[in-house]
Amino acid sequence: CTLGLAMFAAAMLLRGQYNRRGQWKYVLGACVGATGLVLGFFGLSSVVQRHPALIPSFYILVLGLIGFSACLLLRDPAMRPTRVGEEKTPENQRI
Repeated sequence: CTLGLAMFAAAMLLRGQYNRRGQWKYVLGACVGATGLVLGFFGLSSVVQRHPALIPSFYILVLGLIGFSACLLLRDPAMRPTRVGEEKTPENQRI
């Protein structure tokens, strides 16, 4: 759960541009998203206490969160790894 939340926050913050005026939107999105995820974990834990057969849903939720965060990070061209000797082109460089 902790790794998933950290990856989600990093993905939300790193996908924005680096300027002082627009950064608050990404910070707010990361805070609201992380709060929603924690509330979702609490809600799921109360359901799992009544229905123990749903215990694997915790793992599904965490793995889904890690996968979603990885997709957000890798979708940004500036975050993709480059091959050895390959130069970054202007369309995949951060400004």
